[in-house]
Amino acid sequence: MSSRGRVSTASFKAPPGAKQMIRGGARYISAAALAERWSSSLPAIYRMVERAEIASLRVGERSVRILLSSVEKYEQEHTVGSA
Repeated sequence: MSSRGRVSTASFKAPPGAKQMIRGGARYISAAALAERWSSSLPAIYRMVERAEIASLRVGERSVRILLSSVEKYEQEHTVGSA
């Protein structure tokens, strides 16, 4: 944990060539990077964004960046069994 009580995302490694963005201390990743991280399809990620299952930031009309802390929270809440 950091000194402000937040879990550090410094250990996160974006896939090669993935777009990652930092804004106001928050880290965001592209929908494509999340699809690769989860071995999922891009349309499935966009559906999750549209249903507000993961927090996102719309950049322009077509681009979406997904809040990394939202991804980590989703992973914790939906992990089955022990890792």
